[in-house]
Amino acid sequence: MKKLAQLLCLALLGTLTCASYAAQAPERFEVTSVKAVRPTLLNTIAALKKGDAAAAKAAFEQYDLMWNGIEMYINTRDKSMYGELEQTWQSKIAKELAVPAPDTAAALADTQMMLAKYDEAIAMIE
Repeated sequence: MKKLAQLLCLALLGTLTCASYAAQAPERFEVTSVKAVRPTLLNTIAALKKGDAAAAKAAFEQYDLMWNGIEMYINTRDKSMYGELEQTWQSKIAKELAVPAPDTAAALADTQMMLAKYDEAIAMIE
């Protein structure tokens, strides 16, 4: 009976140690890389809220540059999610910001929708 109690204690200690390690483990490179792109969308939204189309375009171009480095993670995990982010939202927003006098209200609404979808992508890989 004493040996059984010792075994149970060791098993419990091992379980707690593993759980503690998992809680302290750093995020995977994939997760931190995808999360690092998110602030560029926030910067785009902030510029659009101010009506600053030039700053919004610059921030969105930065998004595009950073997206090129991580899009394979999303594409590998969920082709539908990738398609929606790349072909639907990114394409639409880039076109909206490319005209001489962008409709910042429409671009803002679309960028906010893209951010919501991007947050789903982050949640998917966490």
